Amino acid sequence: MCDVVKTDALLALLLSNRQKVSFRELRQLRDRVVEANPDVVMDISAPSVDMAVRYYPEIFMFQGACVARANHAKRFFDSEYIRDEFLSTVPQEVTSELMACFQTAG
Repeated sequence: MCDVVKTDALLALLLSNRQKVSFRELRQLRDRVVEANPDVVMDISAPSVDMAVRYYPEIFMFQGACVARANHAKRFFDSEYIRDEFLSTVPQEVTSELMACFQTAG
């Protein structure tokens, strides 16, 4: 069975620990995740990233070749909102695996 990680959940997870993530880092993360666990599927295509940023402008924004926290997003990341809104559908083991792969992608 595959675990699908939606783009907005992936961005929320990654930005919960930093201010921005580059598209290069997203590609590296995808490659590492596929190598480590081919049953995890995530869409980091330009249209899906663009849709996540447009749908949640109070949380995400474009900053050059990066997706960053929006100017007033701190209140969302400092509360349970990110966990409840985005991460509740992602199994904990997948969340841990994504973070481990992301830390080695840089």
